[in-house]
Amino acid sequence: MEPEFFLELIRRHLPLLIDRAEYSDENLSIGGREWSFNSTSPWRILAGKRLHVGSYEDDSYAPAAKLVGRQIVRVEAQGSRGSMDPSFELDDGSVLEVFSCHFLEPWILRLPDEPIVVASPSAEEGAA
Repeated sequence: MEPEFFLELIRRHLPLLIDRAEYSDENLSIGGREWSFNSTSPWRILAGKRLHVGSYEDDSYAPAAKLVGRQIVRVEAQGSRGSMDPSFELDDGSVLEVFSCHFLEPWILRLPDEPIVVASPSAEEGAA
């Protein structure tokens, strides 16, 4: 799957309200009504150009929970080399970025009435 196709799948459903968010055992799980995003990859939340929190911080579970009630209003691909890693802009201007560092299913996205998107950085297309 090409990055632009993946981005358009998400954009059709924006804004996405985050009803639940949890970070536990190196798994970030966010979702809402009929959608979910799960990732075992490193992530960070930026507030403006400043790092607010990263997944390797001891208390990263607390800021992840604060995503509840926010809306994803924009999505872009990370990097300039056709990356399938998402960058989610939230309604408060903060940005949730995800960084694949493993070749096996670093993140999975489910949207209503769409195919399940599974990142596969080792595949030529980047996702299936």
